[in-house]
Amino acid sequence: MAWTADEQDPAVVASAAHAYMPMLQTAEFVSEKYGLSRIAQDEYALESQLRTAAAQRAGVFDDEIVPIRTTMKVVDNATQTISFKEVELARDEGNRPDTTLDNLQKLQPVLEGGRVTAGNASQLSDGASACVLMDSQLAERRGLDILGTYLGMAVAGCAPEEMGIGPVYAIPKLLAHHGLRVQDVGLWELNEAFACQALYCRDRLGIDPLSYNVHGGGISVGHPYGMTGARLVGHALLEGRRRKVRYVVVSMTSGGGRAIEDAVVLAECLAAPGKAAQALEAYSSRRIPRVKRVCEASFQISGWEREDPVGNAQRTAVLLLDCYKFLGEPI
Repeated sequence: MAWTADEQDPAVVASAAHAYMPMLQTAEFVSEKYGLSRIAQDEYALESQLRTAAAQRAGVFDDEIVPIRTTMKVVDNATQTISFKEVELARDEGNRPDTTLDNLQKLQPVLEGGRVTAGNASQLSDGASACVLMDSQLAERRGLDILGTYLGMAVAGCAPEEMGIGPVYAIPKLLAHHGLRVQDVGLWELNEAFACQALYCRDRLGIDPLSYNVHGGGISVGHPYGMTGARLVGHALLEGRRRKVRYVVVSMTSGGGRAIEDAVVLAECLAAPGKAAQALEAYSSRRIPRVKRVCEASFQISGWEREDPVGNAQRTAVLLLDCYKFLGEPI
């Protein structure tokens, strides 16, 4: 991206030569360094597409998507005539259920001689997501259906040229803090920015592919700015309940594509309504004196400007600092 060259800070470059490396180049760096072949990445991308398609057919996403009606602008390719029609959006539109490995293999790499293509990288989609994080006792009094308990998070950085592999450092920190092992976690949602990093993290951590991004991810569903983390948390809790697993882990790169930092969140699924009080009480007595009261602490990127990447990064940094201050010390 041109702005990365125009806005480089010499002091930053002196400290980290690859600090401004575009994410596409970091994906190629990871592919080369860790021996992730083109065919392995395409096979992973195909599995992501197939899993999403199967989930859509089974209605898996119906519980987490709120249909909206809107007006769609239609342009006739032949005459350039513009018309409008009412449509209802009730499912993700970016995935390609008819994807085949042969089709993926025919795609040209974005960078000459590279391994990353439009088919094995996340698509730029538009979307929004929201989660409600609130005091457990208030939720109980209001009779709300509590999906799970937030247990904690960990943040870790890595070399900027290795964007996307932060989970291999952050996840062990999180699990160690809670006395858990990889095999104790029943469901994993790790954002698929690129097939290479999702594949590397999964195998490096020894995660069972059958419990990892079980309904696809960014490659198939898409990766809209500022919403992937909330979408993954909500999906993990809903799917965790369906599968009757206890712990779920969600991992995401920090907002705005800051390439060196990844955050992971650990949550405990609650099996059914009415079980929340007992589960929360048990956890509180075991780990913490109280459930932290966190209200409206979400990364809502308001005023995001496509043509102002530097301002976006500054706004994201302020939001991160505010949220860390709000959350206080780690659990």
